Amino acid sequence: MDVAFCESLTGEEACQFLSRLLDEEKAVVENLLAAAKTAGLLVDYSIDSLVPLFWWVVGDLKIIRSEPDVTLPDWIRNSDSYTDNLFDLDETSTITVLRSAYYLGETFVRSFPGLKWGVGNSDTALQNMPVVRGFCHNLELAPMLVAENVFRKILSGNGDQSGIQTMVSSWVSKTN
Repeated sequence: MDVAFCESLTGEEACQFLSRLLDEEKAVVENLLAAAKTAGLLVDYSIDSLVPLFWWVVGDLKIIRSEPDVTLPDWIRNSDSYTDNLFDLDETSTITVLRSAYYLGETFVRSFPGLKWGVGNSDTALQNMPVVRGFCHNLELAPMLVAENVFRKILSGNGDQSGIQTMVSSWVSKTN
């Protein structure tokens, strides 16, 4: 998720970006879902479909290892959290994560009547990001950020399928 890009948008530009993103992803997510169906998954925009889909997607993601930033202090460069995350996703994987993020957000919107797509609150770290709104305490789910973080944790070797379930359960608990 390009946080700086979202922060640079005006409110109107953020709304236009959200609209284009939703229109485009709605049109192309079916390719991912068709492949998932072929693999035997049920992808019906139900909450129960999220964990199996995300876990299946993990198997197709490809990483590109990065070199450490030599300008950082040794204590950072030598930390497990830094070294475990020295990678980026290849272009195809980045697109797959975006499709998965759309599915995550759209699943919540379809599953809970009080939720809807929107633009992140300008007073928060989610400023101008595509979000799902309507959760308890005015929390906003940023599907692209959440999906990327869940996948990165698993790919770094520090997570598994239970992390996906925890993420889903956590957001479901905030729908009341």
